[in-house]
Amino acid sequence: MPHDVRDQIVDFVRRWSEASEIGAGRFVGWLGVSSSKFYDWRERYGRVNEHNGWVPRDFWLEDWEKQAIINFHLKNPLEGYRRLTFMMLDADIVAVSPSSVWRVLGQAGLLKKWNGKPSKKGTGFEQPPQPHQHWHIDVAPPVCGVAQPPIDVNQTRLVASRDHSSIRDCEGLS
Repeated sequence: MPHDVRDQIVDFVRRWSEASEIGAGRFVGWLGVSSSKFYDWRERYGRVNEHNGWVPRDFWLEDWEKQAIINFHLKNPLEGYRRLTFMMLDADIVAVSPSSVWRVLGQAGLLKKWNGKPSKKGTGFEQPPQPHQHWHIDVAPPVCGVAQPPIDVNQTRLVASRDHSSIRDCEGLS
């Protein structure tokens, strides 16, 4: 409903409830409007419908500030975004937070990753061209002179042991 019609309904109910000494709730019921809707309209009296849109806020960065951040970054390309923030503050160019500088530079596509290679995530495993060209080792061979803890086969877990009888000698393995 347009805001001017909404305001006319609120004015109508106010005027006639005062003149006739009938409660506003009864007028609202007669008009076929729910009471919660009417009281919402009364709260928004005189304001345009916003429909959950972005309402510009005082703390949002203006276009000239965003452009100043980008220009300062282009003059100092080797500096990180945090250092740029405080350099701009010291030079009295623009006073913004490091997160705002990060967001502006990211939206402008000026943030670079240290590793320029694209991610291979999600591309899947590249199959070897022939059998036996790619092996995965699941069990490590025994290491000489290192205690190998005994395995309890029934429990399928390692058994804690201070017994060093499982230390293998390198002479017997060759």
